[in-house]
Amino acid sequence: MTTQTAHAQQPLLRVQDLKIRIRLDNGVMQAVDGVDFEIRQGQTLGLVGESGCGKSLTSRALIGINPKECETTGDITFMSPSESGKPVELLSLNPNGRQIRAIRGRRIAMIFQEPMTAFSPMYTIGNQIMEAILLHRTKNKKEAKKIALEMLSKVGISDQEKRFDQYPHEFSGGMRQRAMISMALSCNPELLIADEPTTALDVTIQAQVLELMKELQQEFGMAILLVTHDLGIIAEMCDEVAVMYLGKIVEQAPVKELFANPKHPYTKGLLKSMPRLGGDRSRRLDSIEGSVPVPIDMPPMCGFYDRCKDRIDGVCNRMAVPATRIADNHTVRCFLYSEPGEANSHVQAHP
Repeated sequence: MTTQTAHAQQPLLRVQDLKIRIRLDNGVMQAVDGVDFEIRQGQTLGLVGESGCGKSLTSRALIGINPKECETTGDITFMSPSESGKPVELLSLNPNGRQIRAIRGRRIAMIFQEPMTAFSPMYTIGNQIMEAILLHRTKNKKEAKKIALEMLSKVGISDQEKRFDQYPHEFSGGMRQRAMISMALSCNPELLIADEPTTALDVTIQAQVLELMKELQQEFGMAILLVTHDLGIIAEMCDEVAVMYLGKIVEQAPVKELFANPKHPYTKGLLKSMPRLGGDRSRRLDSIEGSVPVPIDMPPMCGFYDRCKDRIDGVCNRMAVPATRIADNHTVRCFLYSEPGEANSHVQAHP
């Protein structure tokens, strides 16, 4: 499915003003702060940013599996194309209730970051894949096993009958990741959340897993939310990309537009830090100086202010930064692209 076709459809999932707060002994951590995005059927949206920016908390909030310490507000609206009726507000559902459990794993599935810890060491791989199938697709154990074996075959695991009865520790890292994908796709979800699906894999297996995800996406027609810190994977897999920093989406655009025309200083820094084929091998890669601040009781200001070479003193450090649309499907959260009058009005409103 092309990007244009995907954009012509109504959103499969819409996230609006998502905020996640965690109360600590020394203050309140605003881990996710006003995140907005949409995903359409067949589209791949990349959520990229360095560790600790809120990517995983955002993705887990979609299916209600964040720790109970997380106070989550906002709107997460899911419209399943396989069901008629009104959209479902996921945050309004009991995280342990029947409604969300009917969606979680069946209509929205997730590939977790580390399959060795995501799989239970006490049960066989086949038993764990069958559990989701028995819950959502059929009560017949023979039929469930047949589906599980077919899924193991689809993800390229040979000798499925033998592997079905093995435990997670008997699988290599790449095989565990493939088994995790087969479990996530066993119920034909409309949306697949892939949280760092290739982090623990070597380059060769990483390429195989990414190619497998693209093939299965075409076969099942599902949307993908791809969470990663790797811009190379974003360029290979995604239609659109949202760049996160300190709990906010600071830039969002179609992937080709973002790589060709980055606007936010943080996005530019990420792209300049990437090695390039054919580049000057004697030239040192650029780095972003400083470190990410801890978002505890932060004042209204740009979170990238202390690390930004283009900051505007008296503006960026005195107010929250609004999102500005600079082109079709391209938004950036930076005062460099706001109207001067708008910036001045914000200064006056926050003395």
